[in-house]
Amino acid sequence: GALLGAALGTFDLRLPYLAFATACAVAAGLAWTLPEPSHDAVAPSPRAAAATWVQLLRTDPVLRWGLLAEVALLVLVHIPYELYQPWLRGALGTEDLAITTSGALAAGAALVGAWAAGQVGPLRHHLSAEAVMVLSLATLTGICGLMAWAQAPWLLPVVLLRSAPEALATPALRARLHPRLPSSLRATWWSIQSLAGRAAFAIVLWTGAVWAGGTGSDAVARLFAGAAVLSAVLTALVAWARAPSEPGSG
Repeated sequence: GALLGAALGTFDLRLPYLAFATACAVAAGLAWTLPEPSHDAVAPSPRAAAATWVQLLRTDPVLRWGLLAEVALLVLVHIPYELYQPWLRGALGTEDLAITTSGALAAGAALVGAWAAGQVGPLRHHLSAEAVMVLSLATLTGICGLMAWAQAPWLLPVVLLRSAPEALATPALRARLHPRLPSSLRATWWSIQSLAGRAAFAIVLWTGAVWAGGTGSDAVARLFAGAAVLSAVLTALVAWARAPSEPGSG
């Protein structure tokens, strides 16, 4: 899909959006055919679910840490994910080459992320979920720092790593939090975490646009420099606020 979108974009930048809309229509049709599983439990009212959610946050330090970590991860993952194309334009020098290469990089990053997700199981034998999360956020700090330092083709392998931190951290985090959530509240919990993270990213994106103050290579460098500082602060905050360790973990 990434490679096809890049190929279509070399002809007309509207074509990838048209292809995406077509894929969404097909997906919606497939989703409509999915049956709802039978269940006897009665879903709580929105007010009751909200009250339970707040109570869990008040009483469970692991869930409070998990909310902070998830929001930090979503914000930091999306910075190199959403903004690497203007960086790529500066690295390669031409718009057409950046469009074509961005598709290949998106495909490559997805493959690297898939490989990284497969390492979570062995890694968790040696590190707690908290340590995996801090390691992932620290990696994002390094990625943003390197992208701020230079816009050059020899740094393209760094862009390939942008999906790996999320691929490592998300399974470890959810395995840590999943048993602590009642089944009637899990979907609501993850939805609120996603909403909070996206709202935080929107604020960061707006702030970054003001901070960058332009659209050229210098603005991109300032944007990633600010992202690296923010990433370092959030990494330190998540490490400082880390949840109580799991039994038997280091």
